Amino acid sequence: MRMGNKRRVRRRSSMLLSSSLKNSLKMREIIISGRKGGSGFSLQPTKKGKEREIFSANDFDDVEGGEDKDEWPESFLPSYVYDAMKEKKRFESMEDAEEFLGFYLDTLEEELLHIQNSLAPPPPSVKPGPAKQAPVEEKEEPEPPEEDGWLEVGKKNRTIVTRTIKAVESPITRIFGGKFKSTLKAPGQKDSVLVEDWRSLRLDIQRDAIHTIQDALTYITHPQPIQMTHPARPGVTIDASQRVLIDALPPVLVLHVKRFCYDTTVGGVVKVMKQVRFEPELEIGSDMMAPTGKRPQPTRYRLFGAIYHHGHSASGGHYTLDVLHPNRYPGAKIREGWVRIDDELVSDVRAEDVFDAWEKEKDEMRNAYLLFYRRIRSV
Repeated sequence: MRMGNKRRVRRRSSMLLSSSLKNSLKMREIIISGRKGGSGFSLQPTKKGKEREIFSANDFDDVEGGEDKDEWPESFLPSYVYDAMKEKKRFESMEDAEEFLGFYLDTLEEELLHIQNSLAPPPPSVKPGPAKQAPVEEKEEPEPPEEDGWLEVGKKNRTIVTRTIKAVESPITRIFGGKFKSTLKAPGQKDSVLVEDWRSLRLDIQRDAIHTIQDALTYITHPQPIQMTHPARPGVTIDASQRVLIDALPPVLVLHVKRFCYDTTVGGVVKVMKQVRFEPELEIGSDMMAPTGKRPQPTRYRLFGAIYHHGHSASGGHYTLDVLHPNRYPGAKIREGWVRIDDELVSDVRAEDVFDAWEKEKDEMRNAYLLFYRRIRSV
């Protein structure tokens, strides 16, 4: 790499995290600045950003408008985020990246709902009418707080019992929230349907037939044989089948590759080292979607982030991130580019280093763990 390019690249690298935060999920619309502890987060500039000088893509030689840019802002340290996290006890016992993501989204959701409720107008007061009426004692019948049930009519006029587990509507659910529709079929019984929410799809990759993320996704919707207790004959088990279909998809799809499982032979949790292939785009086919009044259409997603776990142990290891920067190479024609983040070290990587690495790393300890996709269009 020529020395004349180092200064320009360093300035652009220092903007990576700030630009990614602003462009991903439009978080600037929900960040409340200047309030701490249950009210919001803001960002504080600093000069402590560090970048490793490892580059690709011809070291920016092909970037149009190659003059040095002095207007690039400084890197930042999100100290207000760290301070707010210290006040939450749930972050004191984190185990891994997937659990941290869940805690982080839960905390954001709680604070956003708190702000939303504080800004909502109070309910109107009820004024007594002029006519006097005898007092009426009202008694509410107890019912499940989070579930509703109703009857549907399925094929051949078969009655289906459907239950829905409700979730609180929030900006987090609107960004990450999807729905499953699980159907349980048993001989001589009404079909039972359960609709429930999710924020990430967990993918089992242990089966020999699963080699790609698409394979693991398809496996979710395969009917699974199960045994259940006969509802009218306690102690008697019957064979049944359960199938899970996707009822709704979110704008941002998070896939959680199940890397850790309990191994009876060793009597503990072990890491699944199997490498699986993932592509720049992912399609959720109509065969994976729950049937509706209209024919479901395939939905396409594009990968913009991948978190990897490094190491053989399930009780330790290291995490790195590959993220797609939307305007990594500014100029007359802005181009996106992949960037690798390893703690405070930030470096540019080629697309093939992201998507073809699984073949080169079959014996390595770097394994995809969390994948982040953005919905792009319906086919």
